[in-house]
Amino acid sequence: LCPGIYHLQTGLSVSNANLTCNGTVLIGPGYGTGIQAYDYSSMIIRGCTVRNFSNGIYVVTGGNATIQNNSLFNNTYTGIFVGTNFADHATIQGNRIEGGLVGMLFIQSGGILNNAIINNNTINNVGTGIEVSGEFNSLSVTSNQIEDVYITDGIQLFAVNANSAVIGQNSVRNANVGAGI
Repeated sequence: LCPGIYHLQTGLSVSNANLTCNGTVLIGPGYGTGIQAYDYSSMIIRGCTVRNFSNGIYVVTGGNATIQNNSLFNNTYTGIFVGTNFADHATIQGNRIEGGLVGMLFIQSGGILNNAIINNNTINNVGTGIEVSGEFNSLSVTSNQIEDVYITDGIQLFAVNANSAVIGQNSVRNANVGAGI
């Protein structure tokens, strides 16, 4: 995308693409989704700033997703939502999320995700920091900084079945519960 500030009534819809925002700021009307991707086989969303939507980045049904170095502010429901029913790899790292009900929601339904990495994200002033549910061959939730969680857990693992899981080196401050498993 070309650098600039864009006020949008509806967000962007992408599939099987590398989306590099180059300093682009997407500002929404307070509802809808900033960036959405459906039915993709490979996806990279990098360097975007998304504000004032219901969902900042919403990625569903696909594989090989990378969501990296994005800034998501005041999106009322989720900063990043990843919902998959099949996938080979998903990496969510280096993102900054401020405001909203859930900072990051990762739901794996139907099938097994082979490799999920949630690493080095900063999440502030949300109802729940990171919520993960589903079945994984490998799940890693590491080195995330979560602060000022006003409803539930900094990190919440709900109905997770993992052959290998690493949950560590995360920092959770000012939350009702640091990690709920």
